[in-house]
Amino acid sequence: MSQLETYWVTVPDWITPDLLAGSHSFLDPEEQQTYDRYRVDFKKIEFLTGRVLLKKLLSCKLKLPPEEIRFVRNDYGKLFLKTDHAPQLFFNLTHTDRLVACVFSSRDGVGIDMERIRRAPFEVMNQVFLQSEMDWVQSQPNPEMKERAFFLLWTRKEAVMKAVGLGFSLPPKTFTVPRIWGEVTDHRYKYFTSRLSLPESDALCSVVLAHPKPAESHGVSCSFQRLTVEQLYGLGRG
Repeated sequence: MSQLETYWVTVPDWITPDLLAGSHSFLDPEEQQTYDRYRVDFKKIEFLTGRVLLKKLLSCKLKLPPEEIRFVRNDYGKLFLKTDHAPQLFFNLTHTDRLVACVFSSRDGVGIDMERIRRAPFEVMNQVFLQSEMDWVQSQPNPEMKERAFFLLWTRKEAVMKAVGLGFSLPPKTFTVPRIWGEVTDHRYKYFTSRLSLPESDALCSVVLAHPKPAESHGVSCSFQRLTVEQLYGLGRG
């Protein structure tokens, strides 16, 4: 697909692990062990929601029952479909602070990161940003724009590290990312960044797709679609 498809969901505070107990059938034994190792409820919920989101969407795309969908991971934790055939569909997953998002692509080298726009941890910039990037963040005219600039760079860098499949084993100070908002292309990736409206605080979601030649990025687009937790789990309130 030349169209990248991104889906995201917020998990409200009223969601509890007990409320989602019926969805554990989506987890294979290894995933259930991972779920059980989490000691904080909202982390359990984020993990479960990520797997349910991926498997429900993949079930529709691959015409397979969700319980038949299995994942393998590389040495750095990136998930791939477990199949005896060459995969025809690639994806990436992110979850943080009760936000879960995934992206689908027909080509490998796709990555996603999503962060709430909140007080930015500017104190870590010298650990993850190049000097020119720090200067750009600090040059923004007001605190709100500085925070948005910080998270633009942060989400794009993390999406690149996930697209490569290395995570933080790829040091974030060894490369730079574009500072133009929206859709932009450099010599390695096509970037899509969208500001997503939330009731309590907005979020930034960045998707990147690797391409061997800049000309091949033409015609690639990215959609961002929100799903509610009620839709995902088939829940009703009241």
